[in-house]
Amino acid sequence: MFEETIKKQFELLDISNFNVDISHRLLFVCGGKVDVRAPIPPSFRDRLLTYTAKNASELHEHFILAETFKDYFKENAYPDLLVFEDDIASISSLIIIFLESPGSLVELGIFCNKSELFKKILIVASAEEVYGEDSFIYLGPLEYIKKKVSSSVVIYPWPDPEVLKYDNDFLDDLCVNIKEKLSS
Repeated sequence: MFEETIKKQFELLDISNFNVDISHRLLFVCGGKVDVRAPIPPSFRDRLLTYTAKNASELHEHFILAETFKDYFKENAYPDLLVFEDDIASISSLIIIFLESPGSLVELGIFCNKSELFKKILIVASAEEVYGEDSFIYLGPLEYIKKKVSSSVVIYPWPDPEVLKYDNDFLDDLCVNIKEKLSS
């Protein structure tokens, strides 16, 4: 009885009167360590976050770091990491994976078998690793994903973790790639 009443009410609604607002984007960012107190950013991901905070706030304000959710597992909100990853992927506008930590390699492994997500994944890989002789990651998952959706893999020279200076042109180019991926 109740279900029938609800169904009748919904049938009276005119779909043309509804709007969906997707202006708030969620950019899920996985990768190396982030330490705002470190004098030299410990990862390429940290450098992007620092750079966008000053130069691309329209991106920065939408970044959600993977470690933001670490307590979900301590509190048993998600008993299964794979279910959590599926949920994050479904609500994210873009998943950015910096291949610079064991966790980010796991992320790559999880997502490389989900071709329906390739359009909303951006994998940031190290030029030194990718162009290294017989790189398994390049010859395997990255090449597979790149063949399916070429804009899903970008390659940059990794910054030296001992040197503060890094060419901001690479960070600017990465921001352009993120924006292009969002608009595609």
